[in-house]
Amino acid sequence: MNLRLFYVLFILFAFFSCIEEYQTEEEMEEQYNSIPNISFKKITQVNVKHGRKQFVAMADNAEIYNNSKSNKMILKKLKFEQFDKKVEVVTSGRADKASLNFKNSDIKIEGNVDIYSKKEKAQLKTNYLLWEDKSKIIKGNMDDEINIKKDDGTEISGKGFKVETKKNIITFQKDVHGFFVAKKDNKKKNNKKDKK
Repeated sequence: MNLRLFYVLFILFAFFSCIEEYQTEEEMEEQYNSIPNISFKKITQVNVKHGRKQFVAMADNAEIYNNSKSNKMILKKLKFEQFDKKVEVVTSGRADKASLNFKNSDIKIEGNVDIYSKKEKAQLKTNYLLWEDKSKIIKGNMDDEINIKKDDGTEISGKGFKVETKKNIITFQKDVHGFFVAKKDNKKKNNKKDKK
C-alpha cells in the first residue's frame, strides 16, 4: 500500500512539475523591449566639431534601446557641460535621468534638474524638462514648478514653463510668482562722475 501511494505521488509530482507557464507573444516582446541592447557604466561622451570640444556628458549609467518599441538612450545621474567657440563652459547642469530619442532627437530630462547658463547668468531648477528638437522648444510639465534665478537677484517661479528658442520667448501658464531686479542706470552714474 505504501509503495502504491509512493508511485501515485511520484507520478503526480512529475506531471505537475512538467507543466510550464508559457508567455504570450506580447509578454515576450514587452520583456525583450525592457532589456537594453547595450549598457555602460561610468560613461563620458565628448562631442567635438572642427577640433573644438562642444559638449561633454558624464553619466553613472547609460543604456541604449534599439527595438520595435523604442530607439533611445537613457542616461542616469547625468552631468553635462556645453562649450563656446573659445572652449569655455557656457552651460552646465545635472539631472537624475535623461532620455534621448534617436528617431526625433527629443531629450527628456527628469529628477533634480539643475542647469546654469553663463550667457544668461541664470540658474534653472525643476523636476522635468523636455527639449523638442523639431520645434526647438523647451517645456516643463503643467504641474511641475520651475524656478529661474538670475545672478542679479531676479527670481521667477511658475508652472507650465515653455521656451520658444527661435523667438526667444519664455512663458509660464500658471502659479507664477517672483520678483524682478531692475538694472541700475549707468548713464546717471557716469554723469555724476564727470561733474566731479
